[in-house]
Amino acid sequence: MGGTDVEVGGTSGSRGGGWRSYTITPLHLVSSRSGVQTDDMASQYTELELAINTLVTQFHKASPNEGPTLTVEEFQTMISKELPTAAKAAGDQEGLKQLLKEMEVHEDQGVTFKNFWKLVNTLATTQFGQLQKNKTVRCNCLLL
Repeated sequence: MGGTDVEVGGTSGSRGGGWRSYTITPLHLVSSRSGVQTDDMASQYTELELAINTLVTQFHKASPNEGPTLTVEEFQTMISKELPTAAKAAGDQEGLKQLLKEMEVHEDQGVTFKNFWKLVNTLATTQFGQLQKNKTVRCNCLLL
């Protein structure tokens, strides 16, 4: 596992001029395979870099072979453990099917990091509001 390719920018459904591809190399390849932040990592990387590393690391850890895609079962286990609020909101199997549809995961297809990123995109705005002391604060970021 050398990195995860992601595309950012553009507008929904387009691959026009605004799209750029990046390869995210998990920081744990440089440090420990456990994904645990060490004091050395904390001083070497910013909070944002560590947060990105956590997303990539947790995605890959959800697969027994740390492959590029997760089965629906692996994905469901990951969100139950790592995103319990999202798992609770999804509820039953019908809710999970709807969540996968919103992430553009087709029947009998694995969940890619790109699919997972769509969930992160959605959760970023809602989670921000839930974690603020002032509950009326809402994220008005334009997420593409």
